[in-house]
Amino acid sequence: MIKLYLLTVLISSSFTGNAAAGLSASHAAFLKDLQPASFRSVTPEVSEPQLKQITNDFPLVFAKSAGKLKIGINPNRELMYSILHLTEYSKTLRGGNMHPLAAAVLKKLGKFRDHPAVAELDNGGRLNWKNGLRYDAFSEFPGYFSALPEGRRMHPYDDAFLDRVLRGMSKEEKVNYLDAYWEKVLDFYQASDYADFFRGNSELYRSYVDSVFERLPAGDPARLHEDYHGNYGFENFYVVPSPLNLPPGGSFGGRIGPSIFNFMGYGYSDADAVKFLILHEFGHSFCNQAVSGHLGEAMKYGFLMQGISAEMGAQAYSGWETVMYELLVRSVHARLTLKTEGEEAAELFLLREEHEHKFVFIRDFYALLAAYEQERGRYPTVNDFYPRLLAALGNWRLAEIEEPVATGLWTTGTVSGLNIDWADPEKYAYAYGLRAGDTVTEVDGVKPAASFFLTLENGRTYRLTIRRRDGGAETMAFPVQSHKTLRPVRMEPR
Repeated sequence: MIKLYLLTVLISSSFTGNAAAGLSASHAAFLKDLQPASFRSVTPEVSEPQLKQITNDFPLVFAKSAGKLKIGINPNRELMYSILHLTEYSKTLRGGNMHPLAAAVLKKLGKFRDHPAVAELDNGGRLNWKNGLRYDAFSEFPGYFSALPEGRRMHPYDDAFLDRVLRGMSKEEKVNYLDAYWEKVLDFYQASDYADFFRGNSELYRSYVDSVFERLPAGDPARLHEDYHGNYGFENFYVVPSPLNLPPGGSFGGRIGPSIFNFMGYGYSDADAVKFLILHEFGHSFCNQAVSGHLGEAMKYGFLMQGISAEMGAQAYSGWETVMYELLVRSVHARLTLKTEGEEAAELFLLREEHEHKFVFIRDFYALLAAYEQERGRYPTVNDFYPRLLAALGNWRLAEIEEPVATGLWTTGTVSGLNIDWADPEKYAYAYGLRAGDTVTEVDGVKPAASFFLTLENGRTYRLTIRRRDGGAETMAFPVQSHKTLRPVRMEPR
């Protein structure tokens, strides 16, 4: 069974203006995590030593290890996201999706909505979402501190982190402001008796760690990254289930000191999601170094952003620099998928990135990385090879083309056909009657390929045989809708 996963952030229409770009099979995995049956409010018997486990430089409870991989819960980030859930702005971020733990936060801790730690993150605060402490920056912040209740800052703030927050302040002012805010967080921890809330939900947290640990991919994922990139400098690879992440289901990578992170917002019971996030999020800590080292050259191709800006913006990638980070991560991800799962899985991954996420350059990078793999003597690291990847962007220009409109469907290929995991109500496939839970068993009398909805042809009408979720069956005409739009196009054939 092959699943086609989205990016790692599920983004709702309430704050991006385009729900389709942020919803996928990963949305189905996240919704599975929301089921009430998975939430048990019975307070477990949990010993104090279990709640005080610390792995090297990062507070971790219920910790399990597999080589350099460390899996566990970080109470600091659960505290920070609990505070964020209490803000008025969190309603926008949730977009109607409410994890049981988030509901528990609102019920148990809601009376502390007026605490200064909450106010600082809300619309009028200096650290509000719109002022830079958002997405990966928000995710990174609590990782700088030691275990609660001490909460001492263990690491200097990274310069790249400081660049993203508190715009208009000097570096020293930012450091002082963030440290002062953390004191408010510690006060919230004491005033709200957050330790009691965390203990009361420990059984659920521990079940997430156990589930992820049981579903780790075969082999040594840390070594897979290290060998491919030629970089062995990271001491720990932390996999941290983070059910309170905002936006809901959002997952983030990160680096603090000698350690790198995969903060998982969804998919704890889904082996495909676990593998996907391990490949993607850890990949950022390797790939971002290469992009940052050649950013001046990369920005020369920023004019190409004009042809993909709407789709990138809907995925929270608002600038060309971010697109460059994501493009390299996804290109390497595709090569690692080829290595671990084979050509069919890699091809599906590439199609999704090209057609749904509009990383239209990914095949150029993917093909060139094959040369990197064969010339490691000349190019010991991806960083050494990256200028050759950038040069490939010189073959692209902007032009108006006709292309199929996005269907809004997210599918899983199975032995019986194409299961529809999600059908965006705002897209045309939904208007023609396709729904989540349906299975397309035949297309023009033949079992559909897993890539069918990613390879539609302009002007065609397909005849689909559908098995409905309720067991009924029908045949329907499915005409492809197309539009003319400005896109990056390749000037020369590959």
